[in-house]
Amino acid sequence: MKRPGGVIAVAVMDFAGSGLLVALAGLLMLTALGQFAAGGQAGAPAAAYRAGQMVGLSLVYLLPAGWGILTAIALLRMRLWAVASTLVFAYLLVCAGVGIAIAAVWTPTAASNAAVETLMRLFLGAVALAVAGIGVWWLVYFFQRPVRAQFAASGGWARRPLSISMLGWIGVFAAGGCALGALLPHPALTFFGWPVTG
Repeated sequence: MKRPGGVIAVAVMDFAGSGLLVALAGLLMLTALGQFAAGGQAGAPAAAYRAGQMVGLSLVYLLPAGWGILTAIALLRMRLWAVASTLVFAYLLVCAGVGIAIAAVWTPTAASNAAVETLMRLFLGAVALAVAGIGVWWLVYFFQRPVRAQFAASGGWARRPLSISMLGWIGVFAAGGCALGALLPHPALTFFGWPVTG
C-alpha cells in the first residue's frame, strides 16, 4: 500500500525526535561518567548523587526514544496501532508545548537586562508553541477519516503493540516516582520557578 506523504513526514519527525532524545541520553551518560570519575575528590558524595540522577534521567529519555522509533517504523508499515500511538504522542506534545509556553512567561530568568530576558522568553515561547503546533497537526491529520481508513485497510490490532506496552510502563514508573517523592521531605518545591513551601 502506498504511504501518504503526511505519514512519511510524521515518521521522519518521530525518527528525528527519538534521535535527539538518544543524543541527550548519551550526553547525560558521558556527564555522569565525569561525575563518577570525580569520586576521589572533595565533595565526592554529592558528585556521585548527581551522577546517579543523570543516569536515571538518561533512562527516562531512552524509553520514549524507543517508543518513538517503534512508532515511526510502524507508521511506515501502515500499522493501525501506530495511529493510536501517534495520537498519544501528539497529546503529550500539545500539553508539553503549552506548559513550557506558560513557564516561559512566568518563570524567573537570570538574564542581565530586560531586553535579553524578553528575547529569551520570546524564543522559548516560540519553540514551545511550535512543538504544540506539531501536536495539533498530528491530531488533526490522524483523525481524518480517509487517513484512518488507509491504516485500517492494512490490518487490525493483531496484538498489543510494544510501544503501547512501553507507554503503560512509563506511566507505572512515573506514578511510582511521584508516590516516592511525596514521601520524601522537601524543604521547598517550585511552581514555574517560584518557591513553594508549607
